[in-house]
Amino acid sequence: MTITVLVENEARPGLAAEHGLSLLVDTGAGRLLFDTGAGSALARNAAALGIGPLPETVVLSHGHNDHTGGLPSLSKSTVYAAPGVRRPRFSLHPGKPPHDLSMPSTDLRIVEVLDFLEVVPGAFATGPIPRRSGEDAGGPFFFDREGREPDAIPDEQALLLAGGVLVQGCCHAGIVNTLERCRERRPDIPVRAIVGGLHLLRASQDRLERTADYLRRSGVRELHLMHCTGAAAVDYLRAALPDCRIETPRAGDVIELPERSAPKTRLAIFDFDGTLGDTRRNIVLTMGDTMRELGLPAADADACAATIGLRLKDGFARLLPGVPDETLDRCVSVYRRIFDEKKKELAPRPFPGAAGMLSRLRAAGVRLAIASSRSSFTLAPLLRDMGLDGTFDAIVCGDGVENPKPAPDAVLEVLRRTDVPAAGALVVGDMPVDIEMGRAAGVRTCGVLWGNATREQLAAAGADVIAASMDDIVAAVLP
Repeated sequence: MTITVLVENEARPGLAAEHGLSLLVDTGAGRLLFDTGAGSALARNAAALGIGPLPETVVLSHGHNDHTGGLPSLSKSTVYAAPGVRRPRFSLHPGKPPHDLSMPSTDLRIVEVLDFLEVVPGAFATGPIPRRSGEDAGGPFFFDREGREPDAIPDEQALLLAGGVLVQGCCHAGIVNTLERCRERRPDIPVRAIVGGLHLLRASQDRLERTADYLRRSGVRELHLMHCTGAAAVDYLRAALPDCRIETPRAGDVIELPERSAPKTRLAIFDFDGTLGDTRRNIVLTMGDTMRELGLPAADADACAATIGLRLKDGFARLLPGVPDETLDRCVSVYRRIFDEKKKELAPRPFPGAAGMLSRLRAAGVRLAIASSRSSFTLAPLLRDMGLDGTFDAIVCGDGVENPKPAPDAVLEVLRRTDVPAAGALVVGDMPVDIEMGRAAGVRTCGVLWGNATREQLAAAGADVIAASMDDIVAAVLP
């Protein structure tokens, strides 16, 4: 997979430079032209590079003429653009006359892209991108010379390649919005590289920080930045993202992009309580009610929460040392009755983003499983109520193995049922017992920070990865 820079603000010796962008994209299964630059540089540079004829498929990022000015040099092309690309547009700067940014007139066939559309094999035009993040990626742009009608560039779109590469023009929709849109429409294509302009030339410090943080959490590994990104922003991102390859190509450069590889992790094994299901409040309140009903010494909320991940009887044994075995059995029975009675009142919910994270992993071909200390008859209805039933290839509960967490029995049983070796799996959980269980089974582990243990506790247990977000889990699983 290659992207040849035909037009850019800077150029290699012997090539024309102009304020604009045009990229020749070759997916290996098809070729297209992404944007056309501002004017004459497209034809001149293509000839100098020995490229010809240019592809007849053209994708426009938006209607500004530094991206559409080369259209008159093309013939027999089909142009894919979002609605509104032909509208007149202007920039207005204090003390200067209006500057016309409109797309030149053309007789080429223009196809309006309303949603994700495969324009050549393995390349998807995104269509208009919803603006939700609050990113300020615009400028002094208007649809009229007088400046009465602001132009937020609603026709901005991007190009997503099946190999995990996102191609941008100016990114007026904002890179966060764009990546989120790609995840919504094609969760099976995790973005690993971004090529083009990010419109960070005049970005505030806050926006730079939020952009870097989002890119870090998203698992993006390569940035090939051009055009409207800005040198200061490139320097900032290099410092903020030391593990990310960041280049600034010029016209004449060829960007070699690796093909997308299969996930190294074939199976993700999840704990339930505190990892997928937000059940802390339910468990703590029900434990307290149980001990009060039986006239037993009350334990505080943190002590109750610290037992999450253990079998229910083992949890009560930790809270009530020295209590006879038959009393512990009574605790379990009363707990289950109270939990069932209050199920509607204290209905647990999946953590925000959990369903989407699972969907992204499954779409990428990763198998999913649960290893929980819960009993099977309590876990099944919770998964159903949360809309997660039917999501998992294997579910192993505490009543299905001889030895509970932190013993490896549940993980080993999942590996047996799915026929996946330990080297191809990842255990994800919120408690040290989850990490210890995975390590005892010879499986990589990922601790999550939204559950019931601290970063220090998870690290001390030996977690290979610690996730602060659902995106971090995806990044730990996918290559």
